[in-house]
Amino acid sequence: MYHSDSNPAAELVPGQNYPFRTVEIYPNTIVEFYILALQGSISGAKIVWTTGAGDEDTNSVMIRVGPVTNNFHGQGLKTYEIWRGVIPFKPAGTTIYYRVQVFDGARVAWLKATGGDIKNALGQNVKNFDSSIQNNYSYKVVTEPVGTPTSTAVTPMATFTPMATATPTATPTLPVVSTPNVKFDDQNKVACYPEARWMTVQGTVYLPAEYPTANLQTNWYVVNPRDIKTQPYYKKTLGVTNGQRFSTQIYWPGIRPDDTVVENHIGAILLDSKTGNPIMSYGASLDYFWNAAYTDACPPPVKKVETMITGTVTISDGTPLKDIAVSLYRYDGQTWQVISQTTTNTSGHYQFTDLTADTFRVFFDDRTNTYQDEYYDDVKSFDKAVNITLTAGEIRTNVNAILGKVVPIIPTEITNVTGDVTIARKDDQIIIVTNDVWKDKLFFKITRRAVCTDDTKPTSAKLFVGSVAFNMDAVWGRDGVYEVWLTQTDHYFKNGFWYTKINGVEFKAESFDYDLVMDVTCSGKEEKKNIGRIVLVDPSGKVTDAVTGSLIEGATVTLYKVPGWRAQRADDITTGNLTSTCQSVATKNGSWNQPAPTTLGILPNPEVDELNGTQEISPSVVSQITGTNGRYSWDVVEGCWYVMVQAPGYNSAVSMVVGVPPEVTDLDVVLQPLSRETIIYLPLIVK
Repeated sequence: MYHSDSNPAAELVPGQNYPFRTVEIYPNTIVEFYILALQGSISGAKIVWTTGAGDEDTNSVMIRVGPVTNNFHGQGLKTYEIWRGVIPFKPAGTTIYYRVQVFDGARVAWLKATGGDIKNALGQNVKNFDSSIQNNYSYKVVTEPVGTPTSTAVTPMATFTPMATATPTATPTLPVVSTPNVKFDDQNKVACYPEARWMTVQGTVYLPAEYPTANLQTNWYVVNPRDIKTQPYYKKTLGVTNGQRFSTQIYWPGIRPDDTVVENHIGAILLDSKTGNPIMSYGASLDYFWNAAYTDACPPPVKKVETMITGTVTISDGTPLKDIAVSLYRYDGQTWQVISQTTTNTSGHYQFTDLTADTFRVFFDDRTNTYQDEYYDDVKSFDKAVNITLTAGEIRTNVNAILGKVVPIIPTEITNVTGDVTIARKDDQIIIVTNDVWKDKLFFKITRRAVCTDDTKPTSAKLFVGSVAFNMDAVWGRDGVYEVWLTQTDHYFKNGFWYTKINGVEFKAESFDYDLVMDVTCSGKEEKKNIGRIVLVDPSGKVTDAVTGSLIEGATVTLYKVPGWRAQRADDITTGNLTSTCQSVATKNGSWNQPAPTTLGILPNPEVDELNGTQEISPSVVSQITGTNGRYSWDVVEGCWYVMVQAPGYNSAVSMVVGVPPEVTDLDVVLQPLSRETIIYLPLIVK
């Protein structure tokens, strides 16, 4: 549900109301309405309109066109339906009040400013600032300025011969007629239009002397193809007179590659203006048609060659999994790049369409962490994923996944934190992100259960920070669990570099990025296990409570990149070159204020970066958990980035989108606490 715009990003803002534009039109202009909706999201639509002077239509049905698959306004490749309706032309000085109503099979809703049940793909209601009677929207018909063209001709496809346009004829000198009649200007004819369109049908009313006026009722419906056959659409014109010209709009569904017959039937009949009974023995009729058997001069369009990948995601018993993120990677000859992401529907089904002849890999990701992630075909790492090589026109089906439940892992605990520390986890590893090695206040404890591969009981354990070993102490009352305290004791400048001391051992602060390895003694032998990293990264932003302003601990911050976008430069503002760009430190005016294009964002994949020999983010995890400082931190490559933040007891939020370079250290996110009515308290169950 959108209008076209030279700068759609200025209006396509998730969660905000989307305005209709108030317009003025010229006489003899048919007003067309279009609704763009995700395929299957609505089952019908209509327009109710009136001039307030008895000329009205309470059931102007909109016709479905499509489906069409397109990357609409950069929202990613999706399949849409276009619903189209019209309001006939009116004379100058007329104000037309209208409303649009849509159905989704269960509900009926007006497209309105607030409280609408049905919204567009960005979650927006549709709003018009032109308030008018009966809460309807309106437009005005104004006198056309001299010299202004009324319309621009639409040229059909060059390979087809268009049907001759009906030209209004001068009012004829009418003979005396003995019976009422209606004559269309056109006779039955071939309609050589491959594209769907609305067409104007015109004609003349003939009335004998005993009927000075009558009511004209016209109708049309699509007869063929059967799969898009419509119900008759009726229009009534009151008070027509002998010799009066009329026009009506009819819908031509277009010619598809597999169609054999396309036909639209138009009818007209005159009714007694007093009784409403027909005064014609037979109604007038007109057919526009196309038939593959004898219209050699108008062949059907060439069928599109579709190249696609489809599949289904389930659990082991066949139950489909909804909302599993599916990422498609393509090999460009040197590196693997994610080119599209989608999610499974309620049937667990997904598809990628409009692909080229290339080599692909598919990744299945449950972002709720209930089920294990995997690559096709049933492997856990990208380097072992199966290549899917497609030729042009190939449809690869059954690229399926059966996901198992996440297996509990042995966690590494970090507690008693003092200082600027953010925690991230990757499988059973813990990533400690800090910027406090520049200060003398870093202090925390690392705890981990030691496991021997031969199932014996460990006798001792050490923690290596890089190449430096620190003895770990056994935790009393927790068999096999060891802990070590890490305390920053000093910070100083020496020989041109900054250094810091942890537990009295000197580390170079400017390159502070070390693996954490637990060395366990089992049956007299050492067994080493990488349990994480500790890395220095400047803070990217903080998470705070909207009510109290306090920092939020335990918030999960997830990082997204917008592929193909770049950070704005100062000269972009003066030149207006803002397409596929995002605010940067060089162009923001005060606070960040460009909403994130959430339909375009993708999760980085550090595993693929490693295979490509690149590193887009550091630390190499897509989610972090804020500490007592409420902060999160990433170093990222140039491009446009945003974060999504979730925390218990709060509504989730998405940050603005920001560009790097230069470095961004103030992408702060404010969370609104849930209302007490929203929070669900579970009862205490005692067994």
